[in-house]
Amino acid sequence: MTGRKKVIRRSSFQDRRSVPTYDVKEAAGYLRVPPSTLRWWFFGQPARREQRGYAPIFLGADPESGLISFFNLVEAHVLSSLKIEYTSMRTNSVRRALDHVRQNSPEKLHPLVTERFLTDGKDLFMDILAEDKTIPSGETVNVSLGGQRPLDIMNEYLQLVDYEAGFALKLFPKAGDRVIVLNPKISAGRPIVVGTGYLASIIRQRALAGETPEELARDYDLTQIEIEKAIKFTQAA
Repeated sequence: MTGRKKVIRRSSFQDRRSVPTYDVKEAAGYLRVPPSTLRWWFFGQPARREQRGYAPIFLGADPESGLISFFNLVEAHVLSSLKIEYTSMRTNSVRRALDHVRQNSPEKLHPLVTERFLTDGKDLFMDILAEDKTIPSGETVNVSLGGQRPLDIMNEYLQLVDYEAGFALKLFPKAGDRVIVLNPKISAGRPIVVGTGYLASIIRQRALAGETPEELARDYDLTQIEIEKAIKFTQAA
């Protein structure tokens, strides 16, 4: 025996999807959600003078550093599907709906990232919001949204999540047109072109340096449309 202590890295025992990975500003860019909104969803908002404080809606991965995980990113993706359309949606109703989903889900910390939520949890979630008059009922057509029902909107966003062993594994940001994907197993969950390990941010850097989409498409063996969408997504984010 050498007497040397064996160093055990905590991350080796932790699902990389729950590891603190993204800062709020970065994640907000991917989801097209205001950073201030995302910050209080996960870390709350302290009371200031005459302004009341707010407790977080979700459990942020690392409140101390202000970082969120891939699972957190998926939670925000699901909630933003409704928040973007119904800006007046009441927070207390969202909390109540989440509590009901947690009570009926084996995953208590992050029920929205489970495949079970996709199949049957979303109906309970939507029923509570409709019951509280926070959003129109699932059967009510909102003409201002082009005839989409609230449930249709959520389904559209949930279809942008791929699952493995019952939990979210990949997220296709809505603005990425399924050309861009975030996969915690590749490039630390940063946006890449689907089917590759090519970082969208590197493609954009090369474009900023003067390389044309045609040149980049040949170099990466991608279509010019894929290159242009990778550049556009990263630029907007």
